[in-house]
Amino acid sequence: MTRDQDFDGLITLPSGGPPDPKQVGSARIEARLAVGPYSRVYRAVDLERERTVVIKILSAETDTEVAGRFLDAAQRLTGLSHPHVVEVLASGMEGTTPWVMTEYLEATDLDAGSRRALTMAPATAVRAVLEAAEGMRAALTRGVVHGDVRPRHLLDHRGAVRVTGFGLTPPFHTAQGRRLRGHPAYVAPEVAQGGKPTARSDIYSLGATLFELVAGRPPFGAAGNDALVACAIHEPFPTFAALGVDVPSELEELLAGMAAKLPEKRFDGPEELLQAGAVALPALRRELLSDPAVVVEDGRQLGLRLPLPEGDTLLGRVPGEGLAIDDARVSRRHAVIHRKGDWLEVEDLGSKNGIRVNGAATGMRQLFPGDRIAIGDTVLRIDGDRPAPTVELPGPVPASPVRGAFGVIEIAHAPAQQASAAALSVPGGGPGTAARLHILGRLAPLIAQRPSARLHELKAEVLGVLANAMGADEVSFVRIERGQPVFEARSGKEAKVLSCVLPALERALPGQMALVTSVRVGEDDRWGVLLAPVTEGGVVAAYLVLARHQGLFDDTALATLEGACALLSLRSPTIPPRE
Repeated sequence: MTRDQDFDGLITLPSGGPPDPKQVGSARIEARLAVGPYSRVYRAVDLERERTVVIKILSAETDTEVAGRFLDAAQRLTGLSHPHVVEVLASGMEGTTPWVMTEYLEATDLDAGSRRALTMAPATAVRAVLEAAEGMRAALTRGVVHGDVRPRHLLDHRGAVRVTGFGLTPPFHTAQGRRLRGHPAYVAPEVAQGGKPTARSDIYSLGATLFELVAGRPPFGAAGNDALVACAIHEPFPTFAALGVDVPSELEELLAGMAAKLPEKRFDGPEELLQAGAVALPALRRELLSDPAVVVEDGRQLGLRLPLPEGDTLLGRVPGEGLAIDDARVSRRHAVIHRKGDWLEVEDLGSKNGIRVNGAATGMRQLFPGDRIAIGDTVLRIDGDRPAPTVELPGPVPASPVRGAFGVIEIAHAPAQQASAAALSVPGGGPGTAARLHILGRLAPLIAQRPSARLHELKAEVLGVLANAMGADEVSFVRIERGQPVFEARSGKEAKVLSCVLPALERALPGQMALVTSVRVGEDDRWGVLLAPVTEGGVVAAYLVLARHQGLFDDTALATLEGACALLSLRSPTIPPRE
């Protein structure tokens, strides 16, 4: 089965084509994912890093200019660890052609929705575009302009956008014989006239992407390359209103700043776009408060979207009633989603296989936008942008002395500073506060509804939410008994994870502090480790630990984890019960 033909000729093939290499660099090839006139893409296992990776090899027919640009971008981006960039792990030459190794992600590109004629709500689309802009801003610090921004190169991984495709901008030829760079449906006017891609032309292409995510089609529709180039140069960029798409005025204004014909009239780069988006996004979110929906994210009905009205929506296999799921492992009346105003809650109806929310089995759970519900072999996502409630703590986290000195790649908070760093009681205070409160808003009801539960009874649900929301590859719950950590591993994989986080625990335990650090396991293997203590009766009872293969967390993530640990420590009812 093949995927839709793309502009650059990339098409998934089960077999055929030139012979595949058995090994590239330190990676053993496992399967061919795609092949086209400019590249071949493989899933592989990196033997040095002991992880699944993606290998992209340029075709031998690729001209030297494209190949040089591709390899230069890969070399510049190698080692850049950013939550909105697909990480480049290594690059090199296979014979006479360059290759690049990147992390392997279970992700869906944003073009998938367009291929199924699906659209995003304005706030959801703007949030995706701003996350892409954050990734592009990080690449610019390495001197890399993308040059081919479009939905196919924006991946949705665990609810967050990651940018890929840097440096590979295969040329296309017009009927007049001109050789241009970029995709003709998203190309900026100055690039369509032969100019080189810049940060401003990337903003234009990102604006065209935003238009498609909301309107369901590219700005100038489906046409031939020459017609699209002519439209980019001569036709005014369409408005949503011109297509009859009703959107808030803030979205039209943001799009106008991204897609102006003259480069000097546009946002001058990702930084200015992010500032404008931060102003527009709150107004766009307010438009969504009455329109949550449930989307099939994985299953036979991939992409199916059902708005959630007031009252109850059945999840099962009853035709014409609620969401009828095509899945033999789903009961006829499996579960129900209750909605009252902004409150969403899922309840299992005694089904045979049960339900899981963010990886944790549950009978009833409050839902927030971005939450995943596993029901049978189907995964549903709650779609919307309802702000999370403000979380307030009644008191500080107990203090203890801090010992030790830390390097520049580490951030440590003393216990006396942890509540302040988490900024839980200061709405709008500190960087990343909105995202932090959104995550804590998911955790607060779990904890508040079970104030007498022991830590081990809550750990699976809490770790499931944190791993999903914060992009952690591994999560651990390390008990502390008599001041010493108790390591419990049920498999070789868990034992390896614990061995990787042990150096961070050794540094944090003397002062019972929270810490974000980088731990080197081998010559090329680096783990980002994030940990914070949970107290019971003023004594550290456990550490919550999150880890990433190859990549650091930042101090904003540390403050979020500290807030989660503070909620567990205090067990306070931070959100009023549903009426």
